[in-house]
Amino acid sequence: MKKSICMLGCAMIGVLAACSSDSAFKPADPALVAAAEAAVITPTEAPSPQIVQRFANELRILDETGMMRETIKDADGSMWYCQGIYNEDQPGKPAILVFLHGIGERGDENLASIRLAVPDIVKQIKDAKQKVILLAPECPSSQLWAPLHRGGAGAKLTEKPAQALGLVPVLIQKKIKEFNADPDRVYITGLSMGGYGTWDLISRYGTDLFAAAMPCCGGGDPAQASEKLKDLPIWIFHGGADPTVPVMLSRRMYTALKEAGNDDVFYKEYPGVQHDCWTQTYRNPEAWKWLFSQKRGIKSDVRPEQGDVVKVTQEEFESAGGFGGGRGGRGQGQGGRGGQGGQRGQGQGMGQGQRPQGQGGFGGQGMGQGQRPQGQGGFGQGMGQGQRPQGQGGFGQGGFGQGGQRPQGQGGFGQGGFGQGGFGQGGFGGGMMPGGQGGFGGGQGGQRPQAQQGPRSSVNTISDIQTKFPEEYKEAQKLRQTDPAAYRAKLRDLQGKLTAAN
Repeated sequence: MKKSICMLGCAMIGVLAACSSDSAFKPADPALVAAAEAAVITPTEAPSPQIVQRFANELRILDETGMMRETIKDADGSMWYCQGIYNEDQPGKPAILVFLHGIGERGDENLASIRLAVPDIVKQIKDAKQKVILLAPECPSSQLWAPLHRGGAGAKLTEKPAQALGLVPVLIQKKIKEFNADPDRVYITGLSMGGYGTWDLISRYGTDLFAAAMPCCGGGDPAQASEKLKDLPIWIFHGGADPTVPVMLSRRMYTALKEAGNDDVFYKEYPGVQHDCWTQTYRNPEAWKWLFSQKRGIKSDVRPEQGDVVKVTQEEFESAGGFGGGRGGRGQGQGGRGGQGGQRGQGQGMGQGQRPQGQGGFGGQGMGQGQRPQGQGGFGQGMGQGQRPQGQGGFGQGGFGQGGQRPQGQGGFGQGGFGQGGFGQGGFGGGMMPGGQGGFGGGQGGQRPQAQQGPRSSVNTISDIQTKFPEEYKEAQKLRQTDPAAYRAKLRDLQGKLTAAN
């Protein structure tokens, strides 16, 4: 009898060990697992010649990072993403890292998501010799990862995530199974709008899905601090002089998490730095050392240095108001978002601080840099305020609005886009464009000169392989579920053939 009990006990221990072998933490949400089972992943179709011309830089990054373009679909819609697998020769199961891009990298081509930060992230992964699957989803141009609040009532977590963001956890679960990845080492980071998206997802899933998070210049809902976030390791980053996303949002999230008892939350504020806090964050090996040391259920001994933090009370946070609320309501004749617009009240604005008549806008000096004369506004100083000269209405100077016809080359997200010369200085992540270029990589008004387009790089993407070697690609696909390692090896061989053919 004693022998039978002993054998039964040993068997039970074996069962428990088998059940816990995939994760030292609680099992995955059955609904999420079911959603992942139902979702379908397919290669993204090869880019058209027009897309190749517009996205030469992104295609070069795709090549250099070895990423592939894929699409995930479920009953509610689809989402594009780029995927890279690094340091496969390292022992153990791979970790998963999700990167959420900012508002300027939204798109409908499955290329824009890797424009900023991804090369730096890939370099750090390789330097750290971490076995990692990097996923860079692309938010459609018609959506946001999450509401871009500036405090107040707008910070409240919505009942459901945005359609595209809701597919990110499904994709994670899908990749855990496909690559036998470590479910206890799933990480997420994001910048600007992606910082908001990071806060949104970790507020919904916490340690049920994630091991750690690094939100950069985003904002969340402090009311969630005592719920899913209270046990999750989080390192927050923000520029102290950010004119786009108020630094108060990160300060308040840090304060709320500390008040909720989270001993694994850290905050790095860069004095004098404006919106771009991500470049130095993603180039800092210490940030990645901290992130990759995190594992669900095991407390890491890697602890970042914590300096003095300006604490923000909930009352201060709520009084800051959202778009058009809180400090400085809108004046009369508000005009549209980049529209024709009447006159704004003096110094009313949308965010904090006093502004001259007609300058209002998205707080401070807008999303770019530099002052603008009355009526030029846009998504910087003045959002649809005042009368604008022909061709200047909208997001920045001659940007996204209506405000009259635009002369050739002024419109768009390039010269005269978000702020002075685009998002930051000189467009989205690049230098100033000559007159006539405008536009998001090729011109909303005016064509980009041929010399600016750049040569097409060899595009060793999965869609190019599918186009050029259809039969061999079909054979490789048969290995995808049964032998992922052989599948990836076959793809590497086909990439080599494609390079030789080009």
